[in-house]
Amino acid sequence: MSVKSMVIQTNKISLSLQNTDAMKSIGVSVPSAKDGDISRVNTGMTMESPVQKETGNGTSVYTEAEALQLNIEGAILSDDSQMSPADFISQCTTGEDAKALSDEETPLEEYTSSQLERAISRIKEERRDRAEAVESQVEKESEQAQEIEEAAKAALAEQQISSQMLQQMQSSGLPVTPENVVRLSHAIEMTAEIGSFSEAAMKFFVDQNLTITPENIRGSRYSVQGMENGNPQSVAESDFPEVAEQVQDLLSKNDLEPDEESMKTAKWLYDNNLPVTPETIITCEKLEELKQLPSDVLSARIVDNMADGVCPEKANLMKISVTEAITAKRRLAEARLTMSIDAVRNLSAKGIDLEISNMEKIVEQLRVEERQAKESLLQETGLPVTEENVKTMGDTVEAARQVLAAPVPFLGKAMASQDIDNLQRLAQEAVEFTTDFAKVEKNYEAVGTEVRSDLGDSMQKAFQNVDAILDDLKYEHTAQNQRAVRSLAYNQMPLTEENILRMKEYDSRITSLMKEMKPPVVAELIRREINPLEISLDKLANQVSDIEAEMGAEDISFSRYLWKLEHQNAITPEEKETMIGVYRLLDKIEKSDGALAGQLLKEGRELSLQSLLSALRTRRDAGIDIQVDDSFGELDQLVSSDTTISEQIQSAYQRNVARQLQKSLSPSILREHAEDDIGLEELLELCRSAEDGEVEYYQQMLREWQETLVGAGERYQQFLAEIDLPDTMANLQFAQSFFKQGDRAVPSYWEKEDSEEIMESLEQPEQLEEVYESLDKKHRQTLEKIREADDIKFEDIRNVTKMNQRISFYGKLRNYQMYE
Repeated sequence: MSVKSMVIQTNKISLSLQNTDAMKSIGVSVPSAKDGDISRVNTGMTMESPVQKETGNGTSVYTEAEALQLNIEGAILSDDSQMSPADFISQCTTGEDAKALSDEETPLEEYTSSQLERAISRIKEERRDRAEAVESQVEKESEQAQEIEEAAKAALAEQQISSQMLQQMQSSGLPVTPENVVRLSHAIEMTAEIGSFSEAAMKFFVDQNLTITPENIRGSRYSVQGMENGNPQSVAESDFPEVAEQVQDLLSKNDLEPDEESMKTAKWLYDNNLPVTPETIITCEKLEELKQLPSDVLSARIVDNMADGVCPEKANLMKISVTEAITAKRRLAEARLTMSIDAVRNLSAKGIDLEISNMEKIVEQLRVEERQAKESLLQETGLPVTEENVKTMGDTVEAARQVLAAPVPFLGKAMASQDIDNLQRLAQEAVEFTTDFAKVEKNYEAVGTEVRSDLGDSMQKAFQNVDAILDDLKYEHTAQNQRAVRSLAYNQMPLTEENILRMKEYDSRITSLMKEMKPPVVAELIRREINPLEISLDKLANQVSDIEAEMGAEDISFSRYLWKLEHQNAITPEEKETMIGVYRLLDKIEKSDGALAGQLLKEGRELSLQSLLSALRTRRDAGIDIQVDDSFGELDQLVSSDTTISEQIQSAYQRNVARQLQKSLSPSILREHAEDDIGLEELLELCRSAEDGEVEYYQQMLREWQETLVGAGERYQQFLAEIDLPDTMANLQFAQSFFKQGDRAVPSYWEKEDSEEIMESLEQPEQLEEVYESLDKKHRQTLEKIREADDIKFEDIRNVTKMNQRISFYGKLRNYQMYE
């Protein structure tokens, strides 16, 4: 080994091995500079956008005012309308977005900024689609507007904003911040100038081939100031009639109706020596249309553009808002065209008429939109964009969606069927069932519907007769029991205790599996060369469970729970210890593969909050740990009696409930019902409807991302690229700490003898690697002990997660002979 130089710092050793192949690629290239060399770029910047003009010596950049003064033709605006990933995350991402993405069980710090941008965009679109579905089932709560206004007042302090604009920002998932309000107001002010758009401004706009954005509307007006009020020029008699027939043919060939309005626009273009093309005609007509639109419609379009990551002054005003898109989507539904709201908006922005007059063109463009959406899923997860990957990812996500969108009674049919054993077949059956069901039922509850606070009692009122049946069977009025009875009754299956148990277990297992088929999980299945559509549902569930464990889903859930726990008012140390114990008992139930639940059932005890608390008291008073024989209660055990079968089905169901409850566990609900005899099923419903300040938790995480991105210069990104690591949030943090001599905010897990052992092995590379591997193992064991501590805090579990990630990070650096 040839060592050129060695630098020893307080916490790491860097060996510059310039004679090795690996190190030749390390380092940041710096362009050579000569003394006295000056960049030939002059820059001016104001609140308005800068504009550029090529000069003999380089590039000059002017403000709008300067461009107007110098009469620079075409000096209006660049087309860099899309925010950078960092700006999108900072300005357009809410705590609700972060929460929804975190629910997919992928550590958020494992996303790169570009992947995170795509994932957040997808989350927003999915939320819009869900909102549309919910809108057809329930009415929005009356106090929602008041809550929005109060939240905005707190956030904006002295800023002034209309309640209408607040509602638009809230419905589009756009954070109501002073910065966003100021930028939105400025863009709306620019857009309002369309009302006084002169003919000269229109000519300039078309001649410069500008897109219809707020800044281009204002820029066009500035550029022609002083021209509108001059002496009118005489206009020669038009010879347009001589080319009118050609124009009509042109319009027809490009799917535009050569009606009186479009021909009038074409004549105006022709008479003013402007290009007569389908694009210029559409632009003119859209500009005229914008003049007639109410201000709230225009502001809604700008808000939705901002939510999509577009700078407000560069908003595409041809792209209709989500509300208008929902209307268009419903109109297209009668033609049996299935498309997302975003697809509808994109088609509109491209000038495609969404009336059912040109079906062929709509279908063709829809295929393009769907292809781009599938490719985006791959880019979000870092998978290669190949034909096979596009198909597998897109078809899998869509199949899960189809199952979740099916009516609840579909699950009864699926459970009774003997040949529905994979996701592909399950989805096919779901689509057929949904189509047939829609012919006889106008409104229904979908498979994926959960008990939600915003739905109120509407679902229960729709099925009041079900509660009477549950009373006769002596069952509680829980959502799962109601779903089971409806599904069995619709499929004319006997309402026996065993059937209800089987239905609940099947419903819980399939529904939770479908909700887990998110892009990160599907991507990992594809990496393992597993086709999620073709393997059996049982094998798929096992694979998904393994993947989520490897992704650190447990730490995500536990850290979130500890944060909520520590933000409870006046919680005592005893209460905190008990609540941590409840969480860990649920973990034991889930990991025991149904054995612990089976043991309790065999003893005649139901799984309830009281049985969990009783187990904790016994453990604390007598020092007893809960140990279960792994072979007990296995579902594949040969049984003969109905009672044993029921116990097994019940234990499998309770295991599923425990798994879901662990993810949703609410400290406030535990405190409220600590003395109540409440089952885990009912406890799960209550926890799912609780808030516990989760949005604030994710807002805190958002601030951490933003701080990381602010400090994530090109130096760190290039460094990560050189050592073949993605520029995830975590890696960017570690790269920064590596260059800045360590992250002092994270407690050290190194001991003095660890460093001494490394120093003794420095000159023996093979031995050095063995020492590091041994220390990595030792450190991970230390971290696991911290994790299992009874008095663990949120800060502790976050540090454990970060330190585990650091071990992996520095392990990668060792491949390039860089050592901590």
